[in-house]
Amino acid sequence: MSLLVLRLVRVPLAGFLLATSQLATAQSPVSGLPFTETALLGRFERGPIDLPVRVTAADFGAVFGSANPVQWPSEAQARQFFANGGYALQVVRIASDIPLVEALLGDAQSLRGLHALTPISDLRALIAPELSRLPTSSFVSTLAAFRSFLEPRGVFFILDPPPEIAGVNQMVEWVDAFVPNDSGYCSLYFPYLKVKFGGASAVIGASGAMAAIYGSFDNNFGIWASPAGTRSPNLSGATLSIAIASDESDLLTAHGISPIRAFAGTGVIPWGARTLDRVNPDNRYISTVRTRGWIASSIERGLAFTSARANDAALWTEIRQAVENYLVVLWRDGALVGTTPSQAYFVRCDATTTSAAEIAAHRVNLQYGLAMARPAEFVVNRVTLPTYDPNRELPPISIHAALWQNRLNLSYPLERGARYVLEHNAELRNEGWIATDPPSVGDGSWYRASLPILPGNQLYRARALPLR
Repeated sequence: MSLLVLRLVRVPLAGFLLATSQLATAQSPVSGLPFTETALLGRFERGPIDLPVRVTAADFGAVFGSANPVQWPSEAQARQFFANGGYALQVVRIASDIPLVEALLGDAQSLRGLHALTPISDLRALIAPELSRLPTSSFVSTLAAFRSFLEPRGVFFILDPPPEIAGVNQMVEWVDAFVPNDSGYCSLYFPYLKVKFGGASAVIGASGAMAAIYGSFDNNFGIWASPAGTRSPNLSGATLSIAIASDESDLLTAHGISPIRAFAGTGVIPWGARTLDRVNPDNRYISTVRTRGWIASSIERGLAFTSARANDAALWTEIRQAVENYLVVLWRDGALVGTTPSQAYFVRCDATTTSAAEIAAHRVNLQYGLAMARPAEFVVNRVTLPTYDPNRELPPISIHAALWQNRLNLSYPLERGARYVLEHNAELRNEGWIATDPPSVGDGSWYRASLPILPGNQLYRARALPLR
């Protein structure tokens, strides 16, 4: 087994961990991942570039803030997020000295731009205020790249309208022309918000405020609650760029655009909760799409133990019981509809889902259905998971490192089938290595650490340990 060793005084931007290992670990129950991890991708006056930094309202200004938020669309949205009750935000500052398209997209190998979000394992929502400021020729292809990245990860995207949309009809025309009609992974709100930062006024999209509203509903009612209507808190300190009448609200909704309205005695609130999918009823509502993505991520993470199990009937029973135990709790909490569990969900993992050929290939298939809108009308998902293979070798795994504010920030994927440990030492030798954290069992998430720079010459290495 070869290892990557990082010498702190000369930290590369990226390196490799090569590991060959096996895994045996006790079953972990399937449980819900956090709801509300939200990220913002954009340009700022200052802060580290292409490094996710989790900030609260108390420390955002010191890390990313400027004297004039109006000049920085992403800063304006971050401040709206915190003004509307958002607690914490994963901020990724992109480069300002290269074209916006290039900065937004970045690349997967070095975890730049959009791909800098990869190590945020529990990410549920994203805003990128400058995406819709691209020319339409660049916007369409860049939005498609965002979709390819976000959908497999179950991350929901709140898209802002482009600047200077004059009214409802123009907003509808823009969406129909430039946003694919099956865009169930994202939402868009109209009209713009008129807000103030200090003495300066700005007209901006609602992505930052709505990301905070999503978090509020997630925490108070569950991710399956529709983030709109009179239960929604007012959008803080905002008025609308134009008034929306009832017929205009209906027109927006018919095209998947979520209206924001102002009501006497109620204030400015979101009055719709649609995705931009205009063709598939299963993807019509924000709460439905977000809940499905969250459930899928939770199940796949919780079933990481399959990589240490023989592919037989005993494993299939374990999988069914773990998923059923998870889904029955969601049904009781109101995430699924139906008067009985059989009307709310089904779970299949047996000889009908996993063939003899797949057993030989060390793969097990799980199929489950969720009743999101009507009892016994299921949206079906299929998951393929690895099982124990004594001859499997883990592929080379990239480990990424960056220095910022006198700290070493490390991240690497925790592939299923191994247990990982990060160790440090003052010298490059076999003895004297000390574990930085308890070992992490590979479950498809990422390990992230922000380590203090210690006096002297410090080395770090990541190891994958055999457990079976």
